[in-house]
Amino acid sequence: MLPYQLVSGETYEAFIQKYIFQKLGMPQSGYATDRQVINKRAYGYQKKESGYVNRTVINFSVPFSSSALMSTLSDMLIWQNALNKNLLLKAEYSQKAFQKYRLNNGDAFTYGYGWHIREMNGSATREHGGSVFGFKSMGVYIPGEDIYVLGFTNCDCISPTKITQDIARMVLETIKKSRR
Repeated sequence: MLPYQLVSGETYEAFIQKYIFQKLGMPQSGYATDRQVINKRAYGYQKKESGYVNRTVINFSVPFSSSALMSTLSDMLIWQNALNKNLLLKAEYSQKAFQKYRLNNGDAFTYGYGWHIREMNGSATREHGGSVFGFKSMGVYIPGEDIYVLGFTNCDCISPTKITQDIARMVLETIKKSRR
């Protein structure tokens, strides 16, 4: 059993629904399923030699917490604001999640508890992406400026990473130029 199951006695799906999505008011987020009809859900595609095809159908218990969540841009903004306000994690734990670490050999490790900790034009960033058959996502948050840029795609043939980072960079540069 995983720690949350030992403490709560709930499945992962029930746990995140109750303690994250309902608690924060994220009505358009949930554990992924193909068995439920969801209004306005984007369908995923893959690109093959013959052209675009419907994504491979999988049992979402396989990717589990790695890629089995679905959400919307508006709910992801709620998520980011909750992280900023420490509504899910105490400030001391958030600080641990959003910092770089040193490996035993002294090398810097820039992946902190689920987020890549990087810099963009001298400003710290927190970045996280995701991928599952038919879908890819990328989020870039610049805490010093409260800039949050998300990219979602419903074809796993296109990564939103570069365009999401480029948009975040353009917004950051615009803000910095306006202060000169």
